[in-house]
Amino acid sequence: MSEILKNLSSLIQNNGTLTILSAVAVIALGGLALFLDYRNDRRARDNFSIERRRLTEVNLKIDHELDLLRIKSPPNLSTSEQIPAMEAADSTASKEGAYMVVRLPIQNIGDGPVDILGMLASARQLSYDSFERGIGTRSRDVEWGDYQPFYWNDDATNKVFSGISTTKHLINTADNFTRFASRESGTMRRIDAVNDLAALTHMDSVAIMYRLFTVSRGYSLGEILRQLGGGPPDPALNVTQELLQFQRLAQPNYRRWMLVQQALINLNRLAFRIAIYNPQKPGDSADPLGLIAEPDAWRLFLLHHWEFVDNEADAAPEKLDKDLLKEYPQPRPNSMREATGIVKAAYPNLSLPPNWQTDGRATFEGVRQACRGALADYIRAWDRLNEQLKLLGEYKGGKVKKGVSNDIPREGYPQLIHGNDEYRKRWFALMQEGYLISKPFPRSRIQIRNLHLGGRRKNHSERDIPNDPRVLEPFVMRTYYFLDSLSVSGTTKKEKD
Repeated sequence: MSEILKNLSSLIQNNGTLTILSAVAVIALGGLALFLDYRNDRRARDNFSIERRRLTEVNLKIDHELDLLRIKSPPNLSTSEQIPAMEAADSTASKEGAYMVVRLPIQNIGDGPVDILGMLASARQLSYDSFERGIGTRSRDVEWGDYQPFYWNDDATNKVFSGISTTKHLINTADNFTRFASRESGTMRRIDAVNDLAALTHMDSVAIMYRLFTVSRGYSLGEILRQLGGGPPDPALNVTQELLQFQRLAQPNYRRWMLVQQALINLNRLAFRIAIYNPQKPGDSADPLGLIAEPDAWRLFLLHHWEFVDNEADAAPEKLDKDLLKEYPQPRPNSMREATGIVKAAYPNLSLPPNWQTDGRATFEGVRQACRGALADYIRAWDRLNEQLKLLGEYKGGKVKKGVSNDIPREGYPQLIHGNDEYRKRWFALMQEGYLISKPFPRSRIQIRNLHLGGRRKNHSERDIPNDPRVLEPFVMRTYYFLDSLSVSGTTKKEKD
């Protein structure tokens, strides 16, 4: 063996060229390996950034199905002797009613979980009156406002529907948390009674346009890492890897979600609509939830939602300014339950009778005054919210509020947050809670007036509010329109706009 090693050493010493070539080959192979490692690492970083962007999107695929559901009353048979009589035509006669049911199959086609914060649906009918007015002819388009609305407080005489245009929140109960995991499917639905089945039978079919305003909350990768303990400067590196692999990701703030649902349900209750009903201006109470089915209006509602919850203590964010909370407190506990009891005592089915505007006017007025007394806190909060909705228009059209930097977008919501001390505090309190408004990592700097001196700040400051506060919204708002035909003999081919 030693002789072989001596011969190999002699061969290398006598062949310097071979040695150099061997060294160059080794170096080349090492360089190639490093290049491949760098390329693979870069590809992994690119894939990671792509997945990070995909996790921040809310990807809901929504379809629809519209059906007529017939309901027949059972035969009026009191004894077993009458059962054979069911074979006779005159014995089987029964009353018949019908419901219009829209089903909304939903699929989460994204890569992360999605919470449904709000799903507000309303419908309108394309009537023959619209056709006579020339809507849809020549260059005349058919817009949402051209469809005929039917609200809860309209006269229902000789109308197929009553109330289909009153916006409803598509949810079963306030505590039924609605979340779609990645690739999960589900169905939301709205059911409206057909007010006059004979009229629908005579018309054969009616064209219905549905408007669906959705607010879906996703989870960015940064927020997931924050929940697992990640922090600056690189939360992806300093998070505990075991938690990233095994702990449940994207924990919801279940209580905050539930409070938003309770507020939406309370605003849609018959007791609330009766309380805010104005006989001189019936339209003001025709569609309460319809007023917030628009992006800026929804944002403003979130800054007020705890003022419409009366069965949960401390519904406001924990960091909300105490003076502000004292000035605008929550409603008196269980006041909505009290008002609903008043309505149910007068109208056991929680539905107004057909003659409520004529023969039943005195009864209705008594119920309205009683509801206004029980829901006085709700009415004050609702009036303030409506007033602010109107004021949002003052910030539009390029107008800048006095004292607001020119760097702030000249749009209603950003101008309101930066130009109104009260709403800046409301927004900042929700940001620190981190569910309805994303909670970023504190800025890594110390700021004295306009001087940035570096350092690391541990807590958040109102000075950290971005120029456009909408960039920290963890939800996506979208409006869908579905056009379909409802027929007594079945539905026709559906269309989606």
